[in-house]
Amino acid sequence: MCLYGTLALAPALASVLIWFSNRRRNPKGLPYPPGPQGYPLIGNLLDMPREYQHEAFSAWSAKYGDMVYVEVLQRPILILNSLPRIQDLLEKRSTKYSDRPAATMFKELMGWKDMMTTMDYGPRLRLQRKVFSQFFTREAVQKYRPLHLERIQRLVSRLAERNDDSVLAFVHDHMSATIARLVYSIDIEEDRVYTGMIDGIVKAFEEAAIPGRFLVDALPFLKHIPNWFPGAGFKRFGANATKLLKQLQEHPFRLVEEKMSQGMAEACIASELIEKLPPTSDPTRQEMTALFRQVTAIAHIGVCGVWSVIVMKTFLYAMSTHQSIQRKAQEEIDREVDMGRLPNFDDRQRLPYVNAVVKESMRWITVGPFAFPHALAHDDEYDGYFIPKGTVVLPNTWAIQHDPTLYTNPFEYNPDRFLDHNSEAPDPAITAFGYGRRICPGSHFALDAIYIFVVSILATFDVLPQSEEALRNEIKLVDGPLG
Repeated sequence: MCLYGTLALAPALASVLIWFSNRRRNPKGLPYPPGPQGYPLIGNLLDMPREYQHEAFSAWSAKYGDMVYVEVLQRPILILNSLPRIQDLLEKRSTKYSDRPAATMFKELMGWKDMMTTMDYGPRLRLQRKVFSQFFTREAVQKYRPLHLERIQRLVSRLAERNDDSVLAFVHDHMSATIARLVYSIDIEEDRVYTGMIDGIVKAFEEAAIPGRFLVDALPFLKHIPNWFPGAGFKRFGANATKLLKQLQEHPFRLVEEKMSQGMAEACIASELIEKLPPTSDPTRQEMTALFRQVTAIAHIGVCGVWSVIVMKTFLYAMSTHQSIQRKAQEEIDREVDMGRLPNFDDRQRLPYVNAVVKESMRWITVGPFAFPHALAHDDEYDGYFIPKGTVVLPNTWAIQHDPTLYTNPFEYNPDRFLDHNSEAPDPAITAFGYGRRICPGSHFALDAIYIFVVSILATFDVLPQSEEALRNEIKLVDGPLG
């Protein structure tokens, strides 16, 4: 056969080989889960919405069901739009569904391949989670409550003496300062280098997490183009993010080591870990130091700090637009908390309506419309469908938190839904912190931070909108009962 004939047959031969390979992996010939029909090579690229993907994917449920399968540039994606599907796959089958997608930007260009958030499930991840989780169990976080109270009192004082600075900026600084003290015993008002690193890393993380933001995630070979090449700005973005992450792992950890050597260090997570390091002569010390630096760095980035701030801002927005709900919560505080003091954690059980406000603030405006994607480690058969290895599994948390079968009138801000004993509305914490083996281990700390913020603001101020235009951008506080 001539060369041209061979070349002409190549696509057909490739298709046959792919068919036999898929048949071997899927001997029963099961179909993929339902989804829109794609095109050769590009798959469903043209079907993917550019904006508000969580809403569009949720709407697909009416046509395809609560589990939708698409392929984009030969990458399979499974969208889960209901809690039962998420529980079936990400929790009951967590041994298969706990990897992370092959994210070229995150793992390779931004230096996150050894960070707990983006690592595949395995021994290294389990070791990091074990070291991390010991500081954030339900019991362990109780010892951080004095820190929460100290920081919230400082925030209340700053807000009472506020100047023209944004209230929301105060909230951001409050949470960042709390975690910096916890992890490294750093006062961020004195160490602006640390603050700049954190802000830069969070901004880069949020940008890289936008689906489709970087073409290199769909076409990994682009990572090999030189930095000077036209259109290679993504590589410079990744290099800068890598530099910031390395600085975060080294700079504050080294400061704690120096303070400990001088006998001046305050107790914090980093100091506890440093005390556990083997002697300098031990060959494993370098490896353990790297592990502890990774854990302390992710403790600040990944202990739900950014997530907590967004919930706090949602609460402020909700109170400014729902004055009757705010008054109802304040009346409960007035009844249950002694006049002249801020509420504390001992008051929590006596404040069911305040707790309902916390839950509704977590649910109403979903912080992360999608949980961080999972990836399938092995081929799977589920509910009569074949799901191939490597499939990116996208849990649509927004769809669940706005499911009318779970939450009546889901777009209405209504804390009472969590007080109705006849209601089966699930606690938003079930869906807010991820799923299965990849659930955020800092959830208990985050919930404590949000509760004490909500109850302290309600006890101290009235939250009012400055203007119609400012409703979504700025919140005005006026002195309340303890002002």
